[in-house]
Amino acid sequence: MFSKLLVVWTLTAGGAGVCGAADIESPAVTSVSTAVHRLFDAAWREPPEGIDATFYREFELKKLSAQDARKQFEATLDALDGPEAERTAEREEEIQLNVQLRLKEQEVPRRLVQRIRSDGERWRLDQTVLPPEKDLEPDTRLSETYATLGGRATSDGYRAFRYVGATRSALVLPDHTAYAGSPARDWLTVPYMWIIRLTFGRLDSDNRLVRDEGKRDECIAQGGLTARGTTIRVSPEASKGPAGATLDRVEIFGEGGSRIVSMICDRQDYTRVYRFETYGLNGNPGVLKQVDDYDAEGNPLGLRMETYDENGAVVDGAVVRFLRVDTAPEFPDGVFEFRPPAGYAVIDMRQSPSQVIADGQPDAPEGGEKVSQILALGAPASIVRESRSWEVRIELPASRPASQPTGLSDVEH
Repeated sequence: MFSKLLVVWTLTAGGAGVCGAADIESPAVTSVSTAVHRLFDAAWREPPEGIDATFYREFELKKLSAQDARKQFEATLDALDGPEAERTAEREEEIQLNVQLRLKEQEVPRRLVQRIRSDGERWRLDQTVLPPEKDLEPDTRLSETYATLGGRATSDGYRAFRYVGATRSALVLPDHTAYAGSPARDWLTVPYMWIIRLTFGRLDSDNRLVRDEGKRDECIAQGGLTARGTTIRVSPEASKGPAGATLDRVEIFGEGGSRIVSMICDRQDYTRVYRFETYGLNGNPGVLKQVDDYDAEGNPLGLRMETYDENGAVVDGAVVRFLRVDTAPEFPDGVFEFRPPAGYAVIDMRQSPSQVIADGQPDAPEGGEKVSQILALGAPASIVRESRSWEVRIELPASRPASQPTGLSDVEH
């Protein structure tokens, strides 16, 4: 069911929901005053603090040379085993196999199914990488987990952990491990938020950026000219949005008259941005974000993103399809606790070499939720009652070294 949904989901190159000439009507014109007010209000709508989002994500892996791939895996092994670990033939074989695998993987798009959960400080990422020969299905299991707790260390003293379904292992990570993964919260906010905030904001006595209605009103009085020297223009967009919605094209020009931002918004709701582009000084595109449609709560259903170099060539891109979004989640404490799946090997990596807390069982089942289980959660309140039968809490050593291994400071996927 899900793989067919992803196959038929496409984005039009010229804009979301573009219609033929016969469908074009002559819409009314939105005034600069109305456009500036809508941009201002949307930009200062605070993004959700908590989030529980499940989505399909596809992107191109960075192309690494064999030498760079080798350095990457050597650093990983040093973090796991300690830099003083013996350089055995088995280690060399493992490095070579991983290098070959990485070089093979980067020839095709990386396809992920991810679930991000955060209360604003604590983060948990559950995911799986789909092999090229497999589609997203209801039984797809998210068997790899990363979690970081920020400043909220538990009674056991840990701040980050990881579960690896492929090796049936659960790792307590060094305290400085930081989450640097999917910017799902940013995807759910208007792409022009910081452009407008910096244009119509001021610093208060606590050095915080706050809204300044005076700058907004002065811009309106000047016909769209801002205090920063940029100019905001709005015009009717000929194409139609989903369900025939009328659209506005809003553009921002620099002091020299060059276009620096262009976006297509729902005329009645500027938080629904169907196409957003930025441009460099030479007029070439810099960033593209395109949305196919929004749900009833105003969250994007699917989006495509690209960034370009100074010559306009694509540097990287990604396609995202949201399967479930909750921007007011309630999490049970167990979501952010180290509760390894039953039978997994448990390893404390806060010291070098790592300490094995519990040996793994050779017949341990793979942990993690299936996509069908996540989508069946339904109303946000049901999150509190979700079953976590594959995870069990264990006791960890009360003490840990003050100096901890380096090499795993960031979690990126």
